[in-house]
Amino acid sequence: MHISWKRLLEAAWGCLAGVALGDAMGMPVEMLPPDEIRGLYGRVRGFVRAPDFHPHHILEPGTVTDDAEQTLFVVKLLVEKRAPLSAEDFASALVEWAKRDNLLEKHYFGPSTRQAVQKLMEGVPAREAGGLNTTCGAAMRASPVGIVNACRPEMAAEEAAEISLPTHGSRVATSAASAVAAAVAEAVRSGSTIDSIVEAAVLGATLGFSKGKPVAAPSVAKRIKLAVDLARRVSDPEKAAEEIYDVVGTGIESAEAVPAAFGMLVAGKGRPMRVIELAVNAGGDTDTVASIAGAIAGAWRGISAFNAKMLEEVEAKNRLDLRNIAESLARAALSRLKRFF
Repeated sequence: MHISWKRLLEAAWGCLAGVALGDAMGMPVEMLPPDEIRGLYGRVRGFVRAPDFHPHHILEPGTVTDDAEQTLFVVKLLVEKRAPLSAEDFASALVEWAKRDNLLEKHYFGPSTRQAVQKLMEGVPAREAGGLNTTCGAAMRASPVGIVNACRPEMAAEEAAEISLPTHGSRVATSAASAVAAAVAEAVRSGSTIDSIVEAAVLGATLGFSKGKPVAAPSVAKRIKLAVDLARRVSDPEKAAEEIYDVVGTGIESAEAVPAAFGMLVAGKGRPMRVIELAVNAGGDTDTVASIAGAIAGAWRGISAFNAKMLEEVEAKNRLDLRNIAESLARAALSRLKRFF
């Protein structure tokens, strides 16, 4: 499998840009219903401040939260190791990061990850700390795993499930993380389509399902198909997003947020800024749905598909150099590709 350096870099950069912009745009309206978002803002198309009653009102417009922070943390680990990460690798680094940066004191740090980190600090093994957590924290950080496993959705799915275990050990959570990573791995491939990306996601969800602990929860693979079918059936993208919210849900559960992200991807025809806007205004776990959908669309369409001014603003606000980070991630991907093929 040949893939050019230019394509790898554009995909990696686009993926990270999608995460950052989706997170920053969705942050102020996280967990609000769509009618309340409309009442407050009309329609969110840029960076706004969260309302006074919202926990994020203390954050400046354009600030990223744990969606982007954890994604960039995974990038750092992938770049440093240059080989597939184990659950133990991830758990050890996560505890070190949590202690160094006082992560548990951040109000936006996810409840499942917070609980799991506390268990890891108490000595619970990496493959047990995630327990039966079913929320979407592992899926929200999985996109870089797809980049380093470019063009190999099955390998991406395996690795994403593996590093899900320390914080999200249920099979619905591992399934969701694997779906995201597999979709990104396919999105990087030259000649990929939205249909092939969705197919890779369903494959990844199916593979990831077998890696977690049994828990009563809906099928991520089937709900991805449901969300995508709704998006294809309703021609108006905004109405499709409303239908996804009503039928599939956009909450923090893996079986809602991740299928919803694929629905937004299809409704927005894979155009990153459009996909992110749809997810942000749909309500629910807006920053996570938008960052996942933005990551996949960004990996597919590349960095040139983004609003350069908005990207510059979010990088300045959060002191990020996404091009430099993307170059490191793309080099790690290239290194793996050379060993594999």
